[in-house]
Amino acid sequence: MSGFVADLAASLHVELLGLALLAGVMLVAGGVKGVLGIGLPLVAVPLLSQVMPVPTAIAVMTLPILVSNLYQGLDRRLVAPTLRRFWPMILVAMVTCLASAQLLVALDAATTYLTLGVIVMAFALFSLVSDRVTVPPRLERPLGPLVGLLAGALGGLSNFFGPPIIVYLVSLKLTKDAFVCAVGLAFVAAGLPLWATLAVRGVLGWPELLASAVFVAPVMLGVLAGQRLRRVVPQTLFRRVLLAVLLLMGASLVRRGLAG
Repeated sequence: MSGFVADLAASLHVELLGLALLAGVMLVAGGVKGVLGIGLPLVAVPLLSQVMPVPTAIAVMTLPILVSNLYQGLDRRLVAPTLRRFWPMILVAMVTCLASAQLLVALDAATTYLTLGVIVMAFALFSLVSDRVTVPPRLERPLGPLVGLLAGALGGLSNFFGPPIIVYLVSLKLTKDAFVCAVGLAFVAAGLPLWATLAVRGVLGWPELLASAVFVAPVMLGVLAGQRLRRVVPQTLFRRVLLAVLLLMGASLVRRGLAG
């Protein structure tokens, strides 16, 4: 067992203590998702990118994101009606992600950090006013593909499909179950082209896939703990603290990008 852990740490180019810290990051990120229902890659990728390249950080999040979204989001009663309602958005997001993911593996590190930092900060700032946005029913259909276009472009570069999709779905005033199912389906479907691109380009290899499988456990522990915590912690307060932390992380990434 100790040999396996040592090999895993070596494959990620971190010490054993660093591996334990990465597991802690996954636990915290899973906790955020458990409390809010969203936010796993938004928290984990910026933190992981402090010790590994951004594409690698995105690669090791593959299975935790897939498993947690399947666990939280896929209500079999709602899958068919959700796909009928939102398939244009999901399809456009998948196609756009396939194109933008080519840039992720081609950009230099400084540009990647800068892009990631700007996206994180923009999401945090826009989230402060997103609850006040409402989309009239007549605009739902025409806006869906545009949201998918933006989500796919952001997701291919950063694994952050969430900001435009979440704002759009919140603005439609969906029920809680319908919202969770739509988010889960959209994130899983849109992520497939990104993960496939990373695999084809050699970023998501066996070492990263192994680390991704190992990190499923702390993420799901965090999700389960976060779901329990949701009952006692005011969600508004938690969300504000999270947004403040995201602003700081985004600023740190921008600084790294500008420093080259």
